[in-house]
Amino acid sequence: TYTVVRYPNEVTVATGLKEMHFEEDHPADMTRYVYAVYAVDPSGRNGKAAYSNNLIVGTPLNPPYGGIFASMADLLNYYTILDENKDSRTWMYDATTASTYYNFSEKNDADDWLISPPINYKKGVTYELTFKAYSSLADYPEAMQVRFGNGRTPESQSRLLLDMPEIPGASETTPVQQYKAEFTPEADGVYYYSFHAVTEAYHGFLYLFDIRVAQKADAGVDNANIDEAGISVAVSTGEL
Repeated sequence: TYTVVRYPNEVTVATGLKEMHFEEDHPADMTRYVYAVYAVDPSGRNGKAAYSNNLIVGTPLNPPYGGIFASMADLLNYYTILDENKDSRTWMYDATTASTYYNFSEKNDADDWLISPPINYKKGVTYELTFKAYSSLADYPEAMQVRFGNGRTPESQSRLLLDMPEIPGASETTPVQQYKAEFTPEADGVYYYSFHAVTEAYHGFLYLFDIRVAQKADAGVDNANIDEAGISVAVSTGEL
């Protein structure tokens, strides 16, 4: 038989299961769940646990959303992290800077995604996505793409909002850059924005913080393009 334990709080949610299938309902509040499954022998001894992937569950949010990651829960309970090259070097949390950061690999180019929680967007409304980012080493700038789509997989993040091949470092003489992307969905629905780290191997850390999305105060979009998916996109950058 099998025993299933749910995290956080290490709650045993099923015992004596004879099938490898388990379902339960969750509260509406968004949070992250992980399940551990133990095979139990006839004497009652548990085998080694097998863990599920991280599951972000809850009712989609409404703009405005975002801000500083005041705790690890602000990141992990909402954002989906995908280590696509499976090198265990991916987005992590840094309490000192209240940031998430991509932890570089000495051997592999980055292929790591940070995907937003599900958010409700309205047809014809222009939204602003703003965030701050910097490279830990000015001589080894990080690279990242900002994308948008209708799911939490790389394939569904099909619309490029920003291509950032060289993100500057930050110092007393080089302020942290604030970046902005505008988009206008052509249909009501739940969508996701994402940050795709694509830095070459053996660089430094890529820091990302103060991520916010909100309806643009000005309803118009200047110098925007409507792409084939029906999303209007305009971009700009600035200094903090």
